[in-house]
Amino acid sequence: MLTFNILHNNAYTAGDFAICGTRGWFFDAESDADKKVVKVLKSQPLSFEFEIENVNLWDGIENPYLYTLRLNLVQNNVVVDNKDVRFGVRTFSVDPEKGFFLNGRSYPLRGVSRHQDRYNMGWAITKKEHKEDMELIKEVGANTIRLAHYQHDQYFYDLCDEYGVVVWAEIPFISMFLPKGRENTVSQMKELVVQNYNHPSIVVWGLSNEITMGGENEELLANHRELNELCHSLDKTRLTTMAQVSMLDQHSEMNQVSDILSYNHYFGWYGGDVEDNGVSIVVFGHLHGYVNPKMLYNEINGVKYYLTSCDAVKNKLVEIKE
Repeated sequence: MLTFNILHNNAYTAGDFAICGTRGWFFDAESDADKKVVKVLKSQPLSFEFEIENVNLWDGIENPYLYTLRLNLVQNNVVVDNKDVRFGVRTFSVDPEKGFFLNGRSYPLRGVSRHQDRYNMGWAITKKEHKEDMELIKEVGANTIRLAHYQHDQYFYDLCDEYGVVVWAEIPFISMFLPKGRENTVSQMKELVVQNYNHPSIVVWGLSNEITMGGENEELLANHRELNELCHSLDKTRLTTMAQVSMLDQHSEMNQVSDILSYNHYFGWYGGDVEDNGVSIVVFGHLHGYVNPKMLYNEINGVKYYLTSCDAVKNKLVEIKE
């Protein structure tokens, strides 16, 4: 537990301190403050910098180590409010040839997409069902999850941190552009990033899903550019992506917006035949006029794989190993 005391100033409320004081760090679990592993480097009324010596890394499913940061608001030597925030210390990067890296080592991503509902329950599921889902995902050997297609229960983001699962988080901007809905997409993206900033499991923000099914236009493109810029203004540590429908031309301007590209493929439904799934890379190339594009997948006939890309369109793409 890392503990900091903040003296009360009449210019701010307890709530202000709790929010502003925790915004901006990834933190993870079990450290002993008495060992003085934390050294404050700079301090201002609403922010401070510090370093953790001999840090334990949040290292995926092998060692998802979490710290807890506690902020106490103190007035007249009495704690009048406090806030606990968990975080993990980790780095990640992507390479168009070598794939995804976690803490400097190659870390191939294999995973699923998840909706938070159950038969005869809808969204009214409890922590029990959330935990069952995570255990099933762990059982199949997945190390990454796409949380489709909306913000999920905070408890499940916590589980992703605890289980060491790499996460793609996104907003419900799906299938068709609604001109009067642009302001709502911006609001939802801001909420998604701000509310989930400290989860070490999240590495990418999803802008939309199959949004060109309703056609492409300049307003749609502008909306996505605004969302992409918003993500980077709120969070300079993570990448952005969007899941394109299989039929979208690889050279569409929509593929120039996000940092990472991904495609959803449903052979036998979106195009091609069910039998094409075994040779889907070649089939996708023929559908788009390419013989052998370097392309990986996000959704394949209902099974969804994380962070797919095409380096024919953009240089900074990530390749996922199956």
